[in-house]
Amino acid sequence: MIAHDIAGSIVLRAHLLLDCEFQSLLLMDTNCVLPRGDGFYKLVRSQPEVFQNLPPHTFEAMLRATIESACHDSEKLRGGGWEDKLAAPWLPTSSSSTSSDTKDTSPSEPQSSFVRQIAQANDQDVAEMQDGDLYKNVRCPVKILWGEQDQWIPREKMEKLGDMLRQGGRLEEFVVVPEAGHLLMVDQPERVAMEVLGWLWKQS
Repeated sequence: MIAHDIAGSIVLRAHLLLDCEFQSLLLMDTNCVLPRGDGFYKLVRSQPEVFQNLPPHTFEAMLRATIESACHDSEKLRGGGWEDKLAAPWLPTSSSSTSSDTKDTSPSEPQSSFVRQIAQANDQDVAEMQDGDLYKNVRCPVKILWGEQDQWIPREKMEKLGDMLRQGGRLEEFVVVPEAGHLLMVDQPERVAMEVLGWLWKQS
């Protein structure tokens, strides 16, 4: 199982609380240690109504800035079209936009959904595992990848997760990927591919 960001918490909950078994886990820049989120994340959670009511163009600018902050090399983000692809689910489709002579200033459903998902994130999901000292109970080999320039999840949080996994003897590798941010697969696709394939080969 390969998990990035909040998916790491989801996978670990499935494993530790719902008895889902995996042959191995590869966790990339995962959000599994409290407190979660950077300043932007916390601000959205504290005032969701403000962000839900931002004018569409203001929201899009904010969204794109947030995506860019997840990447170390903005040229790779734009050059590969990744910024547009990552922004698309949270922006209104062309079919739902208004005609060229009328500008819609009301928030779209994708915008509301973006804000709602952040606001509804429940720290208790992580606290149950972290405070309950459950990470040491992982039952399969684990590898951690972390982008050295990740602005969203600081190194000390990934190292703390690694320390908790080591208590159960399941952490086999902790790899720091240089010149990579939170979206390390965009910043360093070849290195990430090498790390993933090497891990899968080792576990096969």
